[in-house]
Amino acid sequence: MKPNRSRKFGKIWGLLVRGIVRPVILCKQNVMRSLRMQLILAFALCIGVAAAAGGLVSELTKSWRTASSISYIQDKEITANQVRRLVERLEQIQKYGGDADRYPAAKEGSVLKHLPRTDQELQNQKETEDTGTGIGSGPDQQADSGSSAASTAPKSAAPSPMPESAVPDGAGTNGQAAPEPAGPGAAGADSKKTPTPGKAAEQPAPSFFPVNPADIQSLLDDEADRPGRKSLYIIDAAGKVLYRTKGSGESRFDIPQLVGSAMDSEGIFRESHENREFTFMYPILLNGTQSYLVAKAVPEAQISYYEQDTSLPLIAGIATFLGLFYWITRRKMQLIEEMAQGLVQMSQGNLAHRVPERSHDELGVLAGHMNSMAFDLQHSLEEERKSQRLKNELITNVSHDLRTPLTLIIGYLRLLKDKDYKDEEQAANYMQIAYGRAEKLKILIDELFEFSRMTNEGVPLAKQSVCVNDLIYQLSEEYITIAEQNGLTLRLVLPPMRLFVSMDPDQMIRVFENLLTNAVKYSPKPSTIEVIVQEEGRDVKVTVINEGDLSETAELDRLFDRFYRMDAARSSDTGGSGLGLAIARSIVEAHDGRIWAESRGKSIMFHVKLRRY
Repeated sequence: MKPNRSRKFGKIWGLLVRGIVRPVILCKQNVMRSLRMQLILAFALCIGVAAAAGGLVSELTKSWRTASSISYIQDKEITANQVRRLVERLEQIQKYGGDADRYPAAKEGSVLKHLPRTDQELQNQKETEDTGTGIGSGPDQQADSGSSAASTAPKSAAPSPMPESAVPDGAGTNGQAAPEPAGPGAAGADSKKTPTPGKAAEQPAPSFFPVNPADIQSLLDDEADRPGRKSLYIIDAAGKVLYRTKGSGESRFDIPQLVGSAMDSEGIFRESHENREFTFMYPILLNGTQSYLVAKAVPEAQISYYEQDTSLPLIAGIATFLGLFYWITRRKMQLIEEMAQGLVQMSQGNLAHRVPERSHDELGVLAGHMNSMAFDLQHSLEEERKSQRLKNELITNVSHDLRTPLTLIIGYLRLLKDKDYKDEEQAANYMQIAYGRAEKLKILIDELFEFSRMTNEGVPLAKQSVCVNDLIYQLSEEYITIAEQNGLTLRLVLPPMRLFVSMDPDQMIRVFENLLTNAVKYSPKPSTIEVIVQEEGRDVKVTVINEGDLSETAELDRLFDRFYRMDAARSSDTGGSGLGLAIARSIVEAHDGRIWAESRGKSIMFHVKLRRY
C-alpha cells in the first residue's frame, strides 16, 4: 500500500508542479515575445522601486525633518470649557434643584444629562458650540449673555448670599432635602394645585432653587483641583469677591479693569505662542443676585511635533525611476542603435551587413525582416548583375555569331556575283554553303526572339493528357540514327506501366530534343547516351545521361542561366546561342515541374520531373 500511495502522491505532485511551472513558462515566453509587455512590466517595476526609494529616503531623513511647536491654546480652551461648564452647572442647579427626582417634568426637560463631564467631552463640544458666551468674547456678547441669564431668574427678589465663612447646615444639595422654593410665585402655584383623589399630590417645580454657599465653594474647589493653574472667583456687581478657590488672594476686583483684562484676553487667547496670564469673565445670576464668575490662569505649554515638507523623497523617487528605467531599457536601446547602424550600412550599399537578432520580441522580428530584406536585395542585385553580364556576353557572342555567317554569306555571294568560280558545280557548292549559313543565322535569330517572348509574355500552353512512354520512345527512334552517325549508342529504359502527364506536347518535345541534342553534341565519341523514364511517387521523372568533362558544381548551376554556353571558345560547330537550356527551364516551370543537372563521376545527368495526370 505504501508504494502505491507514494506513487499516487508523486503523480499528484508532478501534476501540481506542471500546473504551476507550465503557466509560468508560457507567461515568460509571451513576455519575451512582446516588447509592449516588457515595457509595461519595466514601467511598473520602476514605479514600485521609485516609490520604495522615496519612502526609504523619507524615513532616513525623518530625524532632521522633524520639528517641534509650542502651543498654549489647548490649555486655554480646556480652562474656558471648565469655567463655562461650572457656570452651566450653577444655572442648572438653580433651575432644577439638587433633587430632580421630586420634579419629573423638570427631570425630563433637564439639560444636565447633556452637559459634558470630562475634558475630552468639552473639547468635542467646542467644535460644535460657540465659546464666546463670556465677557472675554466681547462686550456685545457679554450683554447678550447677561440678559439671557437674567431672563431665567424670577421676577421676585431673592435673599442675599451668605458670607464666605457662613455655611448653613442642612440646606445643601448633597443628598439632603431640597430647599423650599423662593418667591411668592411658588406659594401661589401651590395653593391653586388640587390633588387627585387616591393619588399622592405632585409638588410643582419652583421658579429657582437657591444654592447653598457650601455647595458653591465645593464646586469651585472641584474645578480648581482639575489640571491647570487657575484661580476661580465669584464676585458681585460691585467687584467684591463672594467665593474663591483655595490659594486665591484677591478679595475685590475693579470691574472696569477686569472687563478690560477679559477683553485683552481675547487677543491673547487667539495667539497660541504666548505664555501670559489670561482672564475669563462670565455673568451669572446666582441666588437671584447678578454676579460674575472670574477665572485667572497661566496656560501650560503643549509641545507638538511635525514633519517639515521637503522634496528630497520626490527627487529620490524620480532619480531612481529614471536610473532604473534607463538600466532596464539600455539593452533594447542598444538593439535599436544596432538596427539603425545596420540600416545606414545597407543604405550605403553594404547589403552583406546583417543586424544581430538578440531577442524574440518585435525588435528581434524587425531585425530578422531587415536581414531578409538585405538578403533579397543582395540576391536581386546579384541576379541583376549576372543578367547584365550575361546580356553583355550575349551581345558579344551574338555579334560574333551573326558576323561570322554574314561574312561567309557575303563572301560567297560576292564570288557568285563576280562569277569567280571554275564551273557550275563549284558555283552550286558556294550557293549551298551560303544557304547553310543563312539557315543557321535564322535559327539563332528565332531562338533570340522566342526567349524574349517567353521572358516577357510567359509560355503559352495547350495542355493535354500525353503518355510519356510513347513520347520518349518516338523521340529516341528519331535520334538513334543521329547518334549512330556520331559514333554514339542510345539506350532507352521505359517502365512497364504507362505514365500519363498533362502537358503541351509540342513544348515538351522541344525540351527533350534540346537535351538529346546537347547529349549528342557534347558526348565524347564513342560513348553511350541513356534515356530513363521512371515513376517517383506522384511524379514522372525523365533522365538523360551522357558522358562529359563537366565536374564543377558551380558550372552545373550555371547551365540553365540565360546566354550561358559550355564551350568558352565559341566555336560555331560546337556552340549554340546559350538559350536552349534557359528556354527548356522556362517551359518545364510553366508545367509546374522541375529541371536540374547532376554530375556523377564522368557522367552528366539532366532530370525533368513532372506531376502525373
